[in-house]
This record gives sequence, structure tokens and C-alpha cells, in this order.
Amino acid sequence: MDNGNLESFKRELFNTLEECSALFFEHYIYPYNIVISLKGEKPVEPLLEIEKAIAHLMQSLKDIKDAKLQERAFRNLKRFEGHIERMLLDLYKLAFLTIIEELEKVISSTLCTDSEKENCKRIRTLLEIKDLFKKARDYEMNNLGSSAHDGKREILNNYKKMLELAYQKFRIATRIDEK
Repeated sequence: MDNGNLESFKRELFNTLEECSALFFEHYIYPYNIVISLKGEKPVEPLLEIEKAIAHLMQSLKDIKDAKLQERAFRNLKRFEGHIERMLLDLYKLAFLTIIEELEKVISSTLCTDSEKENCKRIRTLLEIKDLFKKARDYEMNNLGSSAHDGKREILNNYKKMLELAYQKFRIATRIDEK
């Protein structure tokens, strides 16, 4: 085994884990909690991406020990990072879709019981939330391929900002005690 490659791999491994850890703690808890609180169950999709990420990380750690597989070890480390980033993006999208779905349920369940004015407000809010989701998605699509970490972090930060606005609007629209 080439000691230069091993040292380089150790640095890359540490940097990757440090970056993924920062992204995870900054971008996982908020959308995950929204989904759990509104659906009442843990979403499966993010867990599947985490499983894929861990599989690539473990394969990377195994491959680095074999001189013939060291390039593959670096590729698997990048794939690990890619799965973490994909999981976070998908989780934000899932949180948006959950908010939209739950607000649609509220609207349909109150059509006959609440005033037309209240229902119109909720429908406007639903359209505003869908627009925020579209803006976040457009930002993602327009910034694909941006400089590796900074571009992805900015995309995640934008999703977080839009989701915070959407959830605030959702909470206002679904307050029952203001009637």
C-alpha cells in the first residue's frame, strides 16, 4: 500500500466526514421534524439514502487497504458524500410536499364548515407555498454544477430558507383558534 495515497485518503476522509457532518446537522433536523410532526411517522426515503451512503463509506474503507483498489476507494468516498447531499435535498422536497399535502387536507375538510373567506385565505397560502417550492427547485436547477461544496451548500441553504417561510405560512393558515 502506498503511504502517500493512504495519507491523502485519510485527509480526504476526515474532510468529507467533517463536511457531511456539518451539512447533516445544519440541514437534516428541521425538514425531518416537519415531516414527522405532520405525517406522524418517520420517512423511509432519507433512511434509504443514508444506508446507501454508509455502504459506499464502508466499501471505501475496505478498498483503501488494497493498492489496486485505492482509486475506487476515493470514488466511493465521493459517492458517500453524494448520497448524503442527495438525501438532504430529497428531505427538503419531502417536507415541502408534506406541507402541501397536509394543507390540501385541511382545505378539503373545512370547505363546508369554514367561511369562504377563510378557505380563500388557505387556498392563497397553498399557492404561495407551492410557489416557494418552485422557487427553491428553480434555484437548485439553475445552480447545478456550481463549485462543489459551496454550490451545494447554497442550494441547501436556499431550500432551508424557503421551507422556513412555507412552514410559517402553513402554521398561520392552519390555526384553528383564530376563527
